[in-house]
Order: sequence, then structure tokens, then C-alpha cells
Amino acid sequence: MNILKKIVAVGTILGMVAGTSPVFAVTAEELLAQIQQLQAQLNELLAQYQQLTGQTAGVPSACVGITFTRDLYQGMSGDDVKCLQALLEVSPQTGYFGPLTYEAVVKFQEKYASEILAPLGLTAGTGYVGPKTRAKLNELLAPVTPPTPPTPPVTPPTTPTPTPTPGVEGVLSAALQPTPANVTVYPGEQNKAVAAFKVTAVGSPIKIERVDFVLSVSSGARPYKCLNYISLFDGENAIKGTPITKDTVLDAGTGSYYVRLTGVDYTVPEGTASGKVLTVKVSAVPTYPDDCAGDDVTLSIPATGIRGVDGAGLQQYAGGVTRTFSLASAATSGNLVSSLASDTPKAGVAIISATAPTTEVELLKFNVKWENLGGTVNTVVIALATDASDLSNVQAVNLYDESGNLLSTQSASTSVTFSNLGLSLAKDTSAKLIVKAVVENDFPEGNYLRATVDSVSGEDENEVADSDPTDRAGNNIYIYKVAPEVSLQSAGVNKVAKNAYEVTLTLKVVAKGGDVYLKKGTDSDDWLEVTAPSSATTTDYALHFAGVTASGSYEEVSTGTPAVYLFKVAKDQTANIVLKVRIDPQTDNGSGYYTVKVNKIEWDKVLVPDPSQDWTPSAHWALKELKLENISIVHET
Repeated sequence: MNILKKIVAVGTILGMVAGTSPVFAVTAEELLAQIQQLQAQLNELLAQYQQLTGQTAGVPSACVGITFTRDLYQGMSGDDVKCLQALLEVSPQTGYFGPLTYEAVVKFQEKYASEILAPLGLTAGTGYVGPKTRAKLNELLAPVTPPTPPTPPVTPPTTPTPTPTPGVEGVLSAALQPTPANVTVYPGEQNKAVAAFKVTAVGSPIKIERVDFVLSVSSGARPYKCLNYISLFDGENAIKGTPITKDTVLDAGTGSYYVRLTGVDYTVPEGTASGKVLTVKVSAVPTYPDDCAGDDVTLSIPATGIRGVDGAGLQQYAGGVTRTFSLASAATSGNLVSSLASDTPKAGVAIISATAPTTEVELLKFNVKWENLGGTVNTVVIALATDASDLSNVQAVNLYDESGNLLSTQSASTSVTFSNLGLSLAKDTSAKLIVKAVVENDFPEGNYLRATVDSVSGEDENEVADSDPTDRAGNNIYIYKVAPEVSLQSAGVNKVAKNAYEVTLTLKVVAKGGDVYLKKGTDSDDWLEVTAPSSATTTDYALHFAGVTASGSYEEVSTGTPAVYLFKVAKDQTANIVLKVRIDPQTDNGSGYYTVKVNKIEWDKVLVPDPSQDWTPSAHWALKELKLENISIVHET
């Protein structure tokens, strides 16, 4: 019997065993063991089949059985993230979407720009795995799809449920944002932001599936004569877009035309504080006809224009927002704009030398661009802030271009002006600029530096002056000679029993500048904090904190009487700290969405029983991203 026939035979047996009630005396455990044995044999035969047919060439084992069905972005975790990392050769492959995965996604998107970026009007990767990126990834996975055997309908009772559906009904709302407003769109402009609205989900996360727009041109012109594309963005991440053509526009009468975005597949987290601001962008035809030039366009989302699905599987609707923008006949002057770069340094640690007199520390990356016309960037003003007593320990502030060329250097002060830059840019071409501070080695450890773009100014190609006075604030960069660099290695939840959910956070700790000592504590309760649904009281759920464990390059040491235990991580070494808590819902009020976050890290650069550094989320940046949110917990009766 050849391998393909064996696969079909085993798959058929597997389906029969899993789908038929036994007529002989067999326990559930024995039946499960049989299913698992047959499944293992099926997997082995599939592997042989794929090897012989060449179907797995270049495709990692982490992707077997994986299809990308949801958008992926920084902070997410799961088997699909692990497959993504394997496909993009990210190491280590942790299943957690962190900065390394983000960078790999950007490169992947730019490699396949014609298929992923160009249809959305983008030229640079976003690091957000949306529908276009997912389609390309699934195309690469398509060759590994094996012959489909009958699927066992029985799910073994020990299988963990990482994201159970709580069955909670939600409410979706939308609110117009004050900016952008009074926008003018010029012929040929691409992805011009014309409106923004905030969507909020209360009671349950809600997945938005489609958005309807209504376009009305003041002259009565059909919108596809003036505009050729409309899209929805989350920040700089494209969510969904569609061409505006005669075939995609529905005439609603009275000069109004419907354009529908389907397959949006965007999830709004639960909670009023977790609302998302979405931006509507349009692209204009290269040349306006007479019935478009100089006209106004009214863009509306009807009251039921936004449709989503809540945790109970119910349809939820929102809308009722309107914004008007203008169509110009031609660009008469340029528009100079700035924005934070997506890879600007996040709030975190910068290590300075203990021996060299100074260290150059990167504080900020930002983009400058001329719209409508090309032009020159002449002046950049940077505000420099610190929580130290003054800036006397900062020797200078330097401005670089993306290639590392030094454009200007100035003495440090609270306001630093880089003038006479003469940076020429073509229309709609961005340049990335980088701000670095030259920090002396006596800068007080634990204090921060923060750079903000106060303004950029210059002249367009017609020598008309323009500026962007909008503040573009960087993040706090904390200066140390020795410190731990802490990031979230992975986070997940497993249903370990009825009414028992184990949440695990694994922290990656790298010792920078020297050895660091982290206080172990009695158990994970000394590190973690759990936030329950607002409807739950402490009698509606129980928390069980596990002991703290570690792996990687570390040494467990003790000091003091009674002994205090600490994890020692040597300079430039990496340790993983594993924190666990079990959440047991006791009543129906204990069902809902929980958050588990790191609430404290105590550390020092010497071995002492009471470390001098006590980091908390309210006082320190390092803990703000160390959390797992929207954990679905369901009480079962």
C-alpha cells in the first residue's frame, strides 16, 4: 500500500473512532489514547508524504496545520505568531510578537511590496500583519497543505482553551475626532487623511467586519471621477482599503454614493479606555475634471455603517459621523509635515560607559515630508527634557540623517535649534532624522532624557515658507551604567481544569553594563497584579500564585538573615523569569475579561537583601508593557 493510501486509510479510521460511539466496554481515557495513537501515525505518514512530494521544502514544521486568519501585531502571542517567526527566520521563535518579529514583518512586506503595500498605496512596511500580508503568508504556506483526512469531531478533554469565548454581549460606539479637519486634497495625492473616528467596545471585545462610507460631492459629480481609493488606518497601519470605481460605488440617490469596506477583520479591545482611533484616507485622481476641482466632499458613516461581532456572536452597529473636505484644482504651495518614526526608541534603558568620558545616546527618530510640492527643510527645533536637576551632564545634541551623516551639532539646552540644514525633498518624499545626546559619565543614574520635535520649518519649491509646529514627543530614555533590560518574552493562558485558568508571563532579562541581582520573592504574587472585571468582587474569583522560576544564564544566590533569595544575571547574559497565577472563577460574576501584569521588580547591581531599585508601573516605564490583557475567563456550572 503506498503512503497516500495509508494516509487516507488512517484518516478514515481516525474519523470512525472519533465520531462513533463505542459498543464495547471502553473508558474515555482508553478511547482518547487510541485517537492519539492513530493521530500520531497519521502525522508520521503525512510527514513522509510531504517529504516524498517535496511539499514541505523551505517551510518550517511550526507552520504545519497553520493558516493565518487574524491580524497580528506587537504584543500578540500564539501558534500563528510562532509560525510567522519561523517563516521569517526570527530567532528565538517564542510565539510572542516582539520588536524582532516586527522588523522581520517590515522586511517581508517590502520584499513583496507590489502585492502587499502597493494595493494600499504604501511604499514602506508597517510591521502590522493585515489582510494583504496574511494572504501572502498563506500563499507561501499553501504548498504544505496535505490531503485532508476525516477530522475527528471529538476534542480531548485535556486540550487547553487559550482564548475561550465568554458569551458576553457588547456595545459598539463611534465618535468623530477633532482632527483631521478642513483638509484639502490635491490632484494625484495618495492616502491623504481626511477624517478620524474613535471606536469603543464596552462589555466585550468587538471584531469590526465591515464599514460603509457615503460620499457626496457638492457639484453632484460621481465620487469616482474625483477619487480613486479609500482606506482605513490604525495609526500608520493600513487595515483595509478599496478602489473607488464605477463598479464599487452604489448610487443612493440625491447625489450620495455608498462605498463599502468588507473583510475589515479588526478587533476593538473591551473598555472605554481601550478605544481605537481609526483614520480615513483617500487618494485623488491625477487630474480633476471641472466638476471636481474646487468642490467639497462630504464623507459620512451612517448610524449602522460600522458592523461588528461581539463575544456573544451578536451583530453590533455604530456610526453617525460626518466630515467635509475640499478638492483643490492644483497645488499652489507646499505643506511641510513631520511625524514620529515607527522605530523611534521606546521608553527604556540606555547604558552609558563607566569609564569613557561620554556616550552618545539615541533619543528620537522622526520623519519630515513636503506635500503638494517639493521643498527644503531648513530648521528643526528640539525640546530636551530631564528629571535630573539640569542638563549640565549633557555635552551636546546631534542631528543625523538615516544614513548616519551628521547634519548639525549644538550645545545641550532645554531648546536646541538646528538651522541652515538645507535638506531638499521631492514632493511626498519622506526623510528620517535622528536625534542623539552626548551624555557624560557622571549623569545621575535612573534619571531620564526626552527629546521632542517642537517645530520644523523651510520653504517649498516656490520659495513659500511653511512650518509644522506640532509637537512630536519622544519617550523617556533612562540613563544607567548598569541595569536590567526587561521585556515580555511570551504570555499566554491555558484552561487547566474546569473553572481553572493558568496565566503565564515569561520575562526576558538582559544584564546591561554589569551584573544585576533581581529579588526572587516568596511567589509570583510579589511580582504580579491581577485586575478582574468591574462586575466581580473578591468572592467571585480566587487567585493562586505559583513560585517564581528561571531559566537561561543565571545563578540563584542568597544573602541576609533570614535568607533573601535573588537571581544573579551576569553582564550581557540573558535569563528568563517565569511568573504564573491561576484564576478560578467562583460565580458567574467571575466571568469576563482579566488583566495580569507585572507590578514590581526589585533589583540592584550588588548583592544586598533589600535592593535599592524598586520599579513599579506608576513610577517606571519598564513595567507598562509587561502584561496580558483581555483574558477571557468563563465560570462553568
